[in-house]
Amino acid sequence: MLSPSLFLSLSQNLSILIYSGDADFILNHMGSINWITEGLNNSVTKPWTMWRGSDGQVAGYYEEYDGLTFLTVKGAGHFVPKDRPRHALDMLASFLSGTPYDAVKPGVMPPAPLCAAPKVEL
Repeated sequence: MLSPSLFLSLSQNLSILIYSGDADFILNHMGSINWITEGLNNSVTKPWTMWRGSDGQVAGYYEEYDGLTFLTVKGAGHFVPKDRPRHALDMLASFLSGTPYDAVKPGVMPPAPLCAAPKVEL
């Protein structure tokens, strides 16, 4: 288990994102919140804020703590990218670009897949 002091020393110069599908019954978001607040002894710096995906739908909520962000993906289970691929991509693109999660631009389609779909000839 990661101790609070080790977490603080590791997170000094890092952006950390912890995410969870809100329909995940294996590692639910309430357990993650408990781990962040009690296990890591961390406190909220920005309360729950709604974020929307590039499709304009409510994609979930996020909360900021000292040194990390915890984000939920609405309607996703344990495998967020499988259950909500567009919102998973929006989340990852925001994280990597440093764009606030509540500033995802609507109507912007995700980039094309890295691999083309196989062609099936009949």
